[in-house]
Amino acid sequence: MKTRITRKDILIIGDRLLCLIGSAAGTDYIEFSGTNCKDVHDFLNKNATKYGVIIVSRETITSCKDVNTLLKNLPENILSIIIDTPRTMEKLDVKKHYEDIIRKYIGLKITL
Repeated sequence: MKTRITRKDILIIGDRLLCLIGSAAGTDYIEFSGTNCKDVHDFLNKNATKYGVIIVSRETITSCKDVNTLLKNLPENILSIIIDTPRTMEKLDVKKHYEDIIRKYIGLKITL
C-alpha cells in the first residue's frame, strides 16, 4: 500500500492579532470580528477541504456554535486546532500550561 502525502495550505481564523501572525507566516486567514459567524461558517463550509490545517481561536469556537459543529465534522485528513489568542495566553502561566499539556497527552508529570 502506498501512502501519498499531499501538501495543503493552512487557514487561521481569529482576531486581528492572530491573523497578523498568520499572514506574516504566509497562511490564509479569516478575521473574526465577534459578529461575523455566518461569514466564517459559509467560508469554511465551501472551502474547508482546500486546507490541511485549520487553526481557530477559542473565542471563535465559543461565539460560533455552527463553526464548532462544522469543525467537529471535518474529514479526518484535516487537522483542526483550537488555540487561545495571544492576549489570553499572556495571562496564563506558560510553564504550568505546557506541563498540563504534557500530562494530558503523554500521561506523565514533568516539571519544566
